[in-house]
Amino acid sequence: MPYRSVNPAMGEVFKIFPEHTDEQMWSALATADKAFRAWAARPLKERSKIIARSAQILLEKKEKLARLATLEMGKRIAESRGEVELSASIMQYFADKAEAFLAPKRLDSPAGDARVEYSPFGVLLSIQPWNYPLASVARSIPRTSQEESG
Repeated sequence: MPYRSVNPAMGEVFKIFPEHTDEQMWSALATADKAFRAWAARPLKERSKIIARSAQILLEKKEKLARLATLEMGKRIAESRGEVELSASIMQYFADKAEAFLAPKRLDSPAGDARVEYSPFGVLLSIQPWNYPLASVARSIPRTSQEESG
């Protein structure tokens, strides 16, 4: 059954997306794994710059993204603009704080030397509805480091 992008206010179908075969899904996961390995090999400062640039691009495309969110989710345009701005600020926050959040931390332990280290470990799969909020994508940046740091 194909997926449909529908304007909830008008019931209008914007686009129909064909269902993927199992083979297409496995191919997409293999591509994601390859991209992950390339991403994980980049220095943290470079990854932070890319995330910061992504935040800038969101702001540069705010009106286009806000209109799409309004059409697909039925939000008011002001709410949609706010969501784009929130998403950009979340991404910029993590770009600015990544080095501190991901730095190894020593733990006090009577058993000897102990520390916590963060390393990328692989692709995460998340299947969401067609009208998944943009801010939820930005929030998917690992929160564990933020919680431990703040």
